[in-house]
Amino acid sequence: NIGNAKECMALIEELEALRLHSDPKELRGLSFCFNAAIGACKPSGNIALVNVLMDKMDRLRVPKDVYTYTSAIGVCERGGYWKKVLKYLETMEEDSALNPQ
Repeated sequence: NIGNAKECMALIEELEALRLHSDPKELRGLSFCFNAAIGACKPSGNIALVNVLMDKMDRLRVPKDVYTYTSAIGVCERGGYWKKVLKYLETMEEDSALNPQ
């Protein structure tokens, strides 16, 4: 729900302030935090917060995984953002870390 998404976002901001994203060992843990925040957006279909979170992951170089994309796709589905669903599916397909050769 929205409350949980905002709580997750607040935690992410605290972790960002601690500069944990500068330690490669901590990036996986940050992925879990972002995935939880994105998943918490699903009941409300809050695509705006998902966009903020996905952009922040890029900026901090936090790796996205299958859970990141499937959570984001679930939010888009809930909100009826089908073009965004297609964009995430294309991005997943292009991401070499998600598609080993």
